[in-house]
Amino acid sequence: MKQLTRDENERFWAQNADPLYKGNTVSNVIVEIAGPYLGKKILDVGAANGALLDAVDTYSRGHAEITGIDLAPKTKRVLKGDCTQLQFESNTFDNCFMTDVIEHLSDVDLDKALSEMNRVLKPGGYSIITTINNEDLALSQVNCPQCQRSFHRWGHSQTFDEKRLASVLEAKGFEIVQVKKTNLAILAKWKVLAKIAYKLKAHNFYKTETLTNDLICIARKQV
Repeated sequence: MKQLTRDENERFWAQNADPLYKGNTVSNVIVEIAGPYLGKKILDVGAANGALLDAVDTYSRGHAEITGIDLAPKTKRVLKGDCTQLQFESNTFDNCFMTDVIEHLSDVDLDKALSEMNRVLKPGGYSIITTINNEDLALSQVNCPQCQRSFHRWGHSQTFDEKRLASVLEAKGFEIVQVKKTNLAILAKWKVLAKIAYKLKAHNFYKTETLTNDLICIARKQV
């Protein structure tokens, strides 16, 4: 299956704005989970329409300074930027979010993006990453009728489980604080009931993947 390059990803998302953008639903939950680790200066990489920026503003009551970048921004509040070559000085941010970004990156761009995330974080700063848990890329494979190449319908190039996500971050100088399986949409919709279900580890009893569709990882840049 073809991995999209940086330029191909930019063209894809510039032409395919998703009206059901996941961030609209789950950004508040992500920020709530990350809350204990949030500082004053925050970067959101892959900010799209700025939903997570709004969630941080609400959570921090406007006391955090958050900057969002995206290859194909969907709002004027989000700057145009490339996760493989961030336009910021080293040791600038207390936090860096990458929500549902890393699965879109080629092997080369994934390596660059994680290195850049480490570079712009302050020593001891925290990254917050979400991605799909153990996705079977072949299930969403489509074929271009013109070039005959196969690719993922949303341009996904990577698949992660808890072990791989921790491993790629540790290789870039991060200390893993937590990596856990969850379903962010369920947490957002059912809130207290969903938290109870996870606390009781209901997914272990019912053997369902519904409660473990997502991974969320919090990692600390080593001092």
